[in-house]
Amino acid sequence: MRSGYLLGAALIAVVPVSAHAQDKAGEASALIDGLMACRGVADSGARLACMDKATAAIAEARDSRRIVVLDRESARKAKRTVFGFSLPNIKLFGGNDEPEVTEITDTVESAAETGHGLWVIRLKDGSSWQTTEEQLSFGAKVGDSIRIQAGILGSYRASVNGRRSIRIKRLR
Repeated sequence: MRSGYLLGAALIAVVPVSAHAQDKAGEASALIDGLMACRGVADSGARLACMDKATAAIAEARDSRRIVVLDRESARKAKRTVFGFSLPNIKLFGGNDEPEVTEITDTVESAAETGHGLWVIRLKDGSSWQTTEEQLSFGAKVGDSIRIQAGILGSYRASVNGRRSIRIKRLR
């Protein structure tokens, strides 16, 4: 019976996976609500049967990839991974209770001038960014520290080694 409670606690961060994530959130909530309802069953045999049925439904939904279980730290890492991309406003990665990622700090893995004073920078985390304004003196080099901050209206600004920041956009 204790494992049922632990499973219920672990499922707090259930995230639906589909193009219709908001619609599927109802399924995840219903599955967890079903498991939690079992706690109120007085007879221990009936409570165990209820929990077995509820956990089987959750396991089947997880195995068929209708829901995904994430812990809070995994959700934070996922939010950081998508920093810089425009995403629809849906409750992914724990909903709206977590603060949004507004800046990242990383290390430059590669940097190349593409012409006309624009640069493409690849970070250690694998993301690629391109400057959007001419800056001949940008001069990012491998190993430099880069800080990228979210700006207004979906814009981003990057600063290398604490120098003046310039506009930048996420490529991949």
